[in-house]
This record gives sequence, C-alpha cells and structure tokens, in this order.
Amino acid sequence: ETRLRAYLDWLFAEVPGLAGLRPKESFSADIPFTRMLVKIKKEIISMGRPEVMPSEKTGKNLAPKELKRWFDEKKDFVIVDTRNDYEISQGAFDGAVHYDIETFRQFPEKLAQEASALREKTVVMYCTGGIRCEKATALAMDLGIKDVYQLEGGILKYFEEVGGSHYSGECFVFDHRAAVDPGLEALPERRFREKVAGLKLAFAPETAEGMRMMLALQSKNLAFETKEGDGAPVLYHGDLVIRSANDIFKYLDETFPETRSLIPSSAERHERMRLWREWADGAFAADARQWIEERTTLSPEESHALEVRLEKHLYRLKTPLQRSRRFLVIDDLTAADLAVYSVLRPLTDAEFPRDYPERCTLVWDWMAEVANAVQAGLAPSPKILRRPGDAVWPN
Repeated sequence: ETRLRAYLDWLFAEVPGLAGLRPKESFSADIPFTRMLVKIKKEIISMGRPEVMPSEKTGKNLAPKELKRWFDEKKDFVIVDTRNDYEISQGAFDGAVHYDIETFRQFPEKLAQEASALREKTVVMYCTGGIRCEKATALAMDLGIKDVYQLEGGILKYFEEVGGSHYSGECFVFDHRAAVDPGLEALPERRFREKVAGLKLAFAPETAEGMRMMLALQSKNLAFETKEGDGAPVLYHGDLVIRSANDIFKYLDETFPETRSLIPSSAERHERMRLWREWADGAFAADARQWIEERTTLSPEESHALEVRLEKHLYRLKTPLQRSRRFLVIDDLTAADLAVYSVLRPLTDAEFPRDYPERCTLVWDWMAEVANAVQAGLAPSPKILRRPGDAVWPN
C-alpha cells in the first residue's frame, strides 16, 4: 500500500494532463478484478453522441455531504438516475427519476423527451462512480437545462462519505461482488459475515488440540470469539454445540464451503491425514510434552533417550518434505499440518533441538509455510479472549 500510494502521488503530480485529478479508490476483502485490460476506445461509456464533449462543459460537482444537506432540508430539486434498469433495481436515491433504459445509448432520447419539464428546475444527476454523469450533464446542458449538477464520485463516494442516508437498497458494481451496501460491504461478504455470526470457540490455549482448533478457524478466515476452557475444544454456533475435533472440522467444511477445506478429498489422502494426526496426538505429543514439562528433572540417560526419540520424530517429518511437497499430505494446508504444527511449535519454543538445528531446515521451512498459510487466511475482526464468567456463553 505504501508503494502504491507513492506511485499515485507521483502519477497525479508529475504526469502531464493528470495534475489535479483524483483517483477513485475502493476497498475489497479480495481482488475483485482478475486481470487488468487496457483498451483504447473512441468513446468511454458509449452514448452514441460524439458531439457531447464533457471536456468542454459538464455539470457542476455536488459534494456528497452537500447532497445530503439538500435532502435533509427538503430543497426543491429533481434527482435523476442515469444508470440502466438492472442497476437501478439494486437500489436508488429516494424519489429519484429514472428513464427505464437498458443501455446508456437510450438515455439521450429519453432525456430529450423530458428536457422541457426540467429546464426551470435544479437538476442533480448521479451514477455509480461519477463517470457517466460527466456525459449526462453535458447532454442536459446542450438540451437547455441550465442548473444541472452531478454527484461528485457517484453513489460509491456518497456511501463512503455519508452512508446510506436517503438511499434505499444497494449499489450495483461491475465485478464479482455484484453489489455493495451503504457500508461498502459486498453482498457475498455480508452474507458470509452474517452466516459466521455467533461462532465461538472454548479451548485451553496451552494445549495442542486447542491451538489446532484456533488455527483452523483462523486459516478459514472465520471471525470468532474465544474463551478459555478446561478440556477439549468446544465449538458453539447458534444453538449448536460441537465437542469432537473431527466433528468440528467436518462442520466447518460443510457450513462454510466458500472457505479453504482442511480435509483432502480422496480416500487415500484422507487416510494419510488420519495417520499423521494419530501420530501427532500420540507418540509425538507425549514425547514433546515430556520435554517441555520434565526435561530439567530427567537423568542424563533419560534426557538423551528422549532427545533421540524427538529427533526421530523430526526426521519422520522430513520424509514427505524431501519429495518437494510444501505440506504433509497434499500441496496445501490440511488438518494434518495443523495437528503436527500444534505439537511442534511449543516444542521449539522450549528450545528443542539444542544441537544442530540446521539438520532440520526442511522442517523449519514447513513450519513457516504453515504459519504463512494461517496468516493469509486470518479474519480481519479481532479475536476476543474471554475467561469463564466474563460474558454470556452457552453452557
């Protein structure tokens, strides 16, 4: 973002012809356009009237906050929607006039039919982002409508600065988001957020199983609340209470199919994942726990034997990674990776291995891949750590 901001500052300050222009900015949870395509066209927003020259004359800009003030004060003006019918069906300003057009090429004829009724009026025209109105208001002036304004930045700028006051519905946008609401939240994003609402996890932070469930929710970009629990993780979602780790993974995949799945699809890979999880929860977890909790009390012989067992566990981890695989089961994050990571992370925090860590470079690289994969999916809303009794939770 810093580099992009510096580039925009240079672009609109140094490039001839662009001085004084302001780029339109909008924000999305992901990239709404899959590629950038630049074409030289004779006409932008085709209206079929090449004689209309907004570079020579166009309507006066009306700031979003000023339009809101006009609405609030019930100023006498006519507001005209210049968009197509399918766009208007998603939402419009209260009391807006529109001409039921399918394409912008139909707008000149429709406006010409209404021009006589508008010549003595104060007219405000608006569109999605303000581009179409450059032409619409220029045409209006050619038709003798003198007191004509265009909403600066269009509906999207109005949403950004004012919100949804005096506007009903959403704003159609020309990408996969389909529409955004007055909070500039895309329709799919809002539906996803509403579906996720109420997701809560009770877990013991110091346990591998608890860490695993938290990482699973984060990697799937699910906003959730947490509280400390005493035993195995418990997932709450509305009236549902899910207590089995396997059931939690299954529920998350079935309920939120739009997120990354942590369970491989094929039976063979599913079995491989199960074996990794059993090993992580069994022998590896037991030895790691002993190192973390008891290593200072062990005899030299016991300590050496434990270190040998742990080194064997690390070498077992290296096997799939030596085959140029990023993760343990497939080339993407699965529940197996989270299971092993949740055991290994506290072990390395407890300073194992003490000798020759460079022998396990592949393992450390894998740990970084897991951490990066989880981080890439982090939900933007803050996690709230609650202790028992701090808030109303299901029993």
